[in-house]
Amino acid sequence: MKKLSNNIEVLASNTKKVIDSFPPLEIKAKGRGRVYVDDSGTVYPSVTTVLNVINKPALIPWAKKQSLEKVRYVLQNHVMNGTLPEIKNTDDIDAIINEASKTPDQALQLAGDFGSQAHTMIDRIIKARINNERDPKITPDLSVVMESFAIFCAAYKPVFVASEVMVCVNHDSLRTITGYTMPVLRSGYAGTIDAIALVDTQRNRIKSIDEELITPIVIDFKTGKGIYDEHRLQVGAYSEALALRNIYPNHNTLGDFAFNEAWVVKLSKDRDNPNPSVERVRVAPARDAFLDALNLHTQIKEKLWMERNIYKTK
Repeated sequence: MKKLSNNIEVLASNTKKVIDSFPPLEIKAKGRGRVYVDDSGTVYPSVTTVLNVINKPALIPWAKKQSLEKVRYVLQNHVMNGTLPEIKNTDDIDAIINEASKTPDQALQLAGDFGSQAHTMIDRIIKARINNERDPKITPDLSVVMESFAIFCAAYKPVFVASEVMVCVNHDSLRTITGYTMPVLRSGYAGTIDAIALVDTQRNRIKSIDEELITPIVIDFKTGKGIYDEHRLQVGAYSEALALRNIYPNHNTLGDFAFNEAWVVKLSKDRDNPNPSVERVRVAPARDAFLDALNLHTQIKEKLWMERNIYKTK
């Protein structure tokens, strides 16, 4: 990383103070999701677990397609190639259907494994650049997605401050921050931010960087096929956690406009077109939508009835 100007160094230092003011957090698995636990024992649902309450209609036709393609593969091998055992009875059919039903979960697992590897490499690169060290060697299987990451960095010139940052919002602490507990927030939450960087949010590929417009923002990297609503809500939640922490206990060190924008960056896996997609997310509506999802997540985990009577006929 080239030497920063004094103004940028001060901004980076103040941003780091906000990041460092969060309590240490530990991630623990809980059911099909995960929670964060701080050193006082307070448990926070993760942002991604909370967002599971959102309907994801695109997953249904995708899962159907994955399963049917598996059935097609098996049948073609039976009928056309004869490379698989003959189908003799309904048990064989049930076995094919059962195997096909696992295909969407297997595909998601593979995608998740690749995404985890890519995020680990990005984390290592960011930390190396923050410490003015040489970038780590990139493995061949990650070459395209990391080329996409390099294109993003060259185009937008982010000054990375931190990566893999764990943040939280404690429901009880909001009384200290704002003077009252926000009535819309029934629970705290926590999550892990891919990167926090200083960027000129008004810059495009033609303009040069204007230091007066540089501000800290949340950046979330994706390696899937698209950018979806839950991704926007995710960065809205992270930005809100940082903005609240900037107010207390950091006395609004970064000013009123810090973390009022966040970026979702979809890194390409296409060798023929490695250009990334960058979406600038409006934090305020994304935050509000996330808080609605958080309230729903909290409500459905509570008992929603006063009395339950089950009548059985003789």
